[in-house]
Amino acid sequence: MSNNQLICQLIADAQVGESQISASFHNYELGSKTIQMLPGPYDQMVFHCSTPIQEVDLSENYITLQLMDAYGHPVFIDNEMTIKISSTAKSYGHFYTQKGDFWDWDDGQVIFTFKPDINTFKFMYKSSVPGDFDIQAINEANEIIASLSMKIVDHAVANLSNPPPAYTSDNSFYFSLEAAITHYQFQLDSKAWQAENTVDTPITFSNLSDGLHTLKIIGKNMLGNWQNKLHATIIQWTVDTINPMINHLSNDINPNKSKTWNWSANENCSYRFNIDQNTSWTPSGNFSSITTTTKDSGDGKWYLHVQARDFAGNLSEVKTVSALLDNTAPNFTVLSNDSTPRKSKTWHFNTNENCKIRYFIGQNVSWVPTGAFGNTSEATINSGDGTWYLHVQAQDDAGNLTSKTVYATLDNTQPGINGLSDDSNHRKNKTWIWSASESC
Repeated sequence: MSNNQLICQLIADAQVGESQISASFHNYELGSKTIQMLPGPYDQMVFHCSTPIQEVDLSENYITLQLMDAYGHPVFIDNEMTIKISSTAKSYGHFYTQKGDFWDWDDGQVIFTFKPDINTFKFMYKSSVPGDFDIQAINEANEIIASLSMKIVDHAVANLSNPPPAYTSDNSFYFSLEAAITHYQFQLDSKAWQAENTVDTPITFSNLSDGLHTLKIIGKNMLGNWQNKLHATIIQWTVDTINPMINHLSNDINPNKSKTWNWSANENCSYRFNIDQNTSWTPSGNFSSITTTTKDSGDGKWYLHVQARDFAGNLSEVKTVSALLDNTAPNFTVLSNDSTPRKSKTWHFNTNENCKIRYFIGQNVSWVPTGAFGNTSEATINSGDGTWYLHVQAQDDAGNLTSKTVYATLDNTQPGINGLSDDSNHRKNKTWIWSASESC
């Protein structure tokens, strides 16, 4: 200060408009001056947004793009300038601009022209996918002249990162939540809602009872928005710690040519099984929905072994039942042709196993088996002459058949004597010669 003059310089970031400048010395005001600060020339474009974080599919915050001088003061330009505003979210981003009294949306990008009397462009933005995106202002030379980073977050939806299976034999649980939220609350079955917890705090349960359980969860995102309880995330699962039991299987002591087994369990299950001639089985193989099987070959005692697994993974004990199979035809042990002439013939039906018999006696060499089987053990013919055939068929308890034909010669006609007649002549001796009508 000299010659009663005060010289000062205004700092660069002084506000545009009127400013009051004063000078003082030892708390004594020496003087003051009102000055008018004018903006400098256009130097930059700047995006403004109160909260550059918003939820998917929501456009909650206004964004402005404004012309500024080098010191950040709003300025106007003398000529028009057209710019394009787009988003790195590509086709997922949408811009909402005011057109008259209405807001309309532009898909992907928007074109705006600054004019001498318009230095601010106001719009809203939304994205249909979450992520970190940039909103960019691009000039006619295709240069990026302004950029705003936006963070798009999912709606507040709580999800478990390790949800339980629909059915489980476990009754204790340790659930973690996905990091898309910051806090959560939960309700188990009809109990009260629990207090708010941070997302890194697990949900734990122990010794849950058997049966259906319902877990409801709501989440809060980084914007502080809570998921509505009416739209809570619902997880349901069934605890089942009881082993299933197999039904409808029993031993079959009657011989059969084939055996079909059908089974079920006292709850919904899948099964694995094996058929062999061993009285025990070490379970192996995959489970399936098959509940029936047939054994139609082989002889002797065969065993079916079945194991059930319910939806929770509980295993039943192996159920083993037996069946007696017989696929071998029986044999007649004493039946043969008899060519010696007889007045009658009795045949005895002896077989190597228990059988029922049907038969026919006639003079035809063949027979088509008909009629019912019975417990007959012998057959007799005591009339007629010539060759007679016995056709016999045996059926064992399993239904196996065997047939046999044998013959016998019957003679029930008295023989006639030939060559004999009365001789009335006197002779010193007489010789008679005779024969018969058949071998005698």
